[in-house]
Amino acid sequence: MIVINKRIADRIKKGGKCLVSNRDSVVTWVPERDLFVEEDQPCLQRIQFFVYSFPTVDNDGELIYGRGEYHAEWRSRDLYAAWNSNMVALTKFLNKEVFEPNRIKIIRVVDFCNSLHIYQSDWDSALKVRPIPKNPQMSGRWYG
Repeated sequence: MIVINKRIADRIKKGGKCLVSNRDSVVTWVPERDLFVEEDQPCLQRIQFFVYSFPTVDNDGELIYGRGEYHAEWRSRDLYAAWNSNMVALTKFLNKEVFEPNRIKIIRVVDFCNSLHIYQSDWDSALKVRPIPKNPQMSGRWYG
């Protein structure tokens, strides 16, 4: 994370219009190790950062935060017992380590998972979760 933080900070110092870089990413996969181990490989595979506006100061000297987002790509994800806490912890961590030090607000999170599952041992508890009531304002061709 230190390298990502420094890359974004360096671009902010330089200024200009080159905000987004496809190099601002963290990869957890280590092929030399992960292809040959018995245990599971990391579930979180990659995080990519995007910055859409740098922090600035308005005419009154007030700080205007920049805007950015991150994308998380997961190999596998436990929907019932881990998904929510994973997202809360990851967002809090990235905000503390990458976004806040660069005075950037997170405006969007994109979360992608290749294999979303509920473990057999959690089925009884998961079946007790009540669905969110349908919002009449969300009806229409896109929301059903």
